[in-house]
Amino acid sequence: MITAGIDAGLGYTKAVIVKDGKIIGRGKGITGGAKRAANIQAVYEAALKDAGVAAEDVAKVVATGKGKYDIPFANDRITEVVTNAKAAKALCPEATTVVSVGADETLVATLGGEKISEFCLNQKCAAGLGLFLEYMARRMPELGRAFVQA
Repeated sequence: MITAGIDAGLGYTKAVIVKDGKIIGRGKGITGGAKRAANIQAVYEAALKDAGVAAEDVAKVVATGKGKYDIPFANDRITEVVTNAKAAKALCPEATTVVSVGADETLVATLGGEKISEFCLNQKCAAGLGLFLEYMARRMPELGRAFVQA
């Protein structure tokens, strides 16, 4: 079965196409403001092209991120804290904490086994922290090489 995951964040959109548990295609691009829906669609199409499949071959599309409701063709939408926790556990099963620094907020969640014990978001004092780190990374070559590739 072929599925797709789209993370439409405030700054960037990322998409993956998955077949039988393996990533077969990827796409990434700037989300943008007024053209958010069109930019998200372009990233999804890039991932489909990378995978060598058509949209009608995809059985299910799951969306997350600030722009998850700008994806009318999504079959399901999942909150960021849940997707971050699942990703952390998939990449590092022994993880007990996940920290996500986005363009406009920082999210921290404590993981208790397979569940989220607690989480908090900071959208005020650290608003724009992700964008700040990206801009500074471009100005500091050593940090920039590590950060911009992520």
